[in-house]
Amino acid sequence: MSAAALLLALALSADGLHALAEDGREVILRPDGTYLIEPEAPQPDGDFRQAKWGMPPEAVKKTETFTLLNEEKNALAYRGRAHGRDCVAVYLFAKGRLAAGRYLFERAPGAQGPFLDDFDALLDTLTELYGAPSGGVSQRWRAGSKNGDRGRWAEAVAFGELSLSASWQTERTEILLALTGGGGQARLAAEYSSAALEAAVEAIRKGEAARDF
Repeated sequence: MSAAALLLALALSADGLHALAEDGREVILRPDGTYLIEPEAPQPDGDFRQAKWGMPPEAVKKTETFTLLNEEKNALAYRGRAHGRDCVAVYLFAKGRLAAGRYLFERAPGAQGPFLDDFDALLDTLTELYGAPSGGVSQRWRAGSKNGDRGRWAEAVAFGELSLSASWQTERTEILLALTGGGGQARLAAEYSSAALEAAVEAIRKGEAARDF
């Protein structure tokens, strides 16, 4: 692949010109004209990262290599990097069993716009892993909002007029990629939840088992 086709952002350092590929991996253009691409992260063996649904918190901790940010009765939060992007990984428990996990993605320093490019890139990544999303990509416009062309989607997402989502299902896991917003801020998250612990997952979503981080 050509370096020119990959670059989205540039920064100069002593070891060369740094850039981001379309999938979020770092690219270093060396002074001798060669370039180095950050390798793809290995795919986890667990249901969410290396953890399996139903694990207690202490067992989940032993699987995690990210930096622990916060620990509560029904939740663990870690900071790290997934799918080529900085994020917070949150483990959510119900009755002491792991029922769901979420990646809360963060913008790269200096990045502009409410995650539209990131949503598209993650959509491609998850489609490569799990196939086409069920029902395609969902666009939900707030009642009374005008369905504008893509040129105004950034503003529409940031102010809560538009949300985008896509979902996948495996034998054990339901996956939801969602881009939402409000108050001028956008939020990009990927949620993984246990198909067998549906009631527990629903309780979590209602805020009965864990608070938001």
